[in-house]
Amino acid sequence: MLQKTHLLTFVILCGLNSALLAQTLGIGGTIPVEISVVNRQDFAKNSLPKSPLISIPMYRDLHWMIEPEFGVIHFRGNLDLTEFGPGKSVNSLYVFNCYLRYNLGDSTLRHGPGIRIGISYFERKRLRDNESTEIFEIERDRILGVTYFGEYFLGSAFSIGGEAQLSYTILGFRPIDEPAEDVRLTQLSMRFTLRWYFLE
Repeated sequence: MLQKTHLLTFVILCGLNSALLAQTLGIGGTIPVEISVVNRQDFAKNSLPKSPLISIPMYRDLHWMIEPEFGVIHFRGNLDLTEFGPGKSVNSLYVFNCYLRYNLGDSTLRHGPGIRIGISYFERKRLRDNESTEIFEIERDRILGVTYFGEYFLGSAFSIGGEAQLSYTILGFRPIDEPAEDVRLTQLSMRFTLRWYFLE
C-alpha cells in the first residue's frame, strides 16, 4: 500500500508542477503497441495486457512539451503454484510515465526528440475459494527511454499523434518475503495518441 501511495504522490506533484508552467494544457488518450523486444531475459511478466493510458499534454511554448501519463488496470488470471495447486489470481497494474519533448516543427505539424521516465507497480493476489485474496507477488519497474514524436493538429484544439520509442526497463520482480530479482528489458514500441487542448 505504501508503494502505491508513493506512486500517487509522485503523479500529483509532477502534474501540478507542470500545469503551473504550461501555456497550453489538454488531455489525451494513448494506446501503446510493442513492436519488438531487442533484449529480454526469461521473465514471466512478458504477457501482461496492454491498457490505454490517460495523459495531460502541456506546452510551455511552441517548442517544449511535458506530458505526464498514467494508467490503472485490474484483471484476473490463472495460477499453477506447486504449493497450492491450480487456481485463480487477481492482478493490478499501476503505470506512470513522464515525457519531455522538443518540437522541431511548426504549430500545425509538430515533431521532435524526447525522453521518457517511468515507473510501474504490479501486484498479483491469490484468489481463495471464499473470494478473499492474499498478495504473493509484486513488481516495481523503472523505465528510461528515448523517443521521437509527431503530432498533427486538426484545428486549434484537437490533434492526432504517434511516437516511436526505445526504452530500457529494470523489472524488479519478487515473490513476497523473497529478495528482488532485477531483470533488464530493452523494447522498441509505438504509441498512438488523441489529444484535446482546452486551455490555450
